[in-house]
Amino acid sequence: MRDARAAGIPVVPVPGPSAVTAALSVAGVPASPFVFEGFLPTRPGRRRRRLRVLCEARMPVVLYESPHRIAVTLEAIREVFGDVELLVARELTKRFEEVLTGPPAAHLARLAGAGARGEFTLVIPAGPAAP
Repeated sequence: MRDARAAGIPVVPVPGPSAVTAALSVAGVPASPFVFEGFLPTRPGRRRRRLRVLCEARMPVVLYESPHRIAVTLEAIREVFGDVELLVARELTKRFEEVLTGPPAAHLARLAGAGARGEFTLVIPAGPAAP
């Protein structure tokens, strides 16, 4: 996927039964096994603790997020996973579909200018291996 994107070849999701499978189809991460977490806890401490557990699982993680919480979720991902290259997809298989990859800071900068609208699906690659 990375090579195709780097070469300017469009990579588009494969429509399927859910946003999870559509996002995984373009994420460029091994999709078996993976963790589908759904929505993270709303409280900051619980959110960070859950992300730490998911990071330790060492497999890709798929999350859903709402537009009003996407920024705090991206900040928490950056805090726990570091500057990992993750996929942020919005409105998958709909008219205004958007699929972007990059570190959390890049997604935050883009959202700051454009605002957040629509349903988000995030794919975080496997957490770092234990030392």
